[in-house]
Amino acid sequence: MNLNLILALGATIVCLGLSSCTTITNYATDPDAPKSRKSATVTIETKQAAHWASGTNGSGKLRYRGRNYPFTVSAVGVGGNGVQSVDYKGDVYNLRRLSDFAGHYNGVRSGVTVGNGVVKARLKGDNGVIIYLIGESEGIANANGADSFVIKME
Repeated sequence: MNLNLILALGATIVCLGLSSCTTITNYATDPDAPKSRKSATVTIETKQAAHWASGTNGSGKLRYRGRNYPFTVSAVGVGGNGVQSVDYKGDVYNLRRLSDFAGHYNGVRSGVTVGNGVVKARLKGDNGVIIYLIGESEGIANANGADSFVIKME
């Protein structure tokens, strides 16, 4: 059996017992959960490769005040093993103006992909913007880890 697959499955089993890994998109238990309604929505397509360190690259669309705004996303992080593509959908909170969306975000992700899977992520930006994501993934990967993201408007 492939070592990365063994590591991915083992880390996922361990992570399932840790509440911090399984509740990152649970608004009710998130201490930073916004108290207001969502400000916008996003769709993001990414490719990720990881072997204890990870790299992610992708693009997306922000739906804000009735208009779509394209952006790119890149990230480096720690944790995870394997290769996957993920199509995310998510909700954006605390976005007061469009210019607050671009910038630096820190986030955690959780999920496992063996063929197809689900990945959840929570990102918090320097401007106070919070993004909750859930995505359908394809590949073989353990996605449990933390990342530093940069979002740039196109």
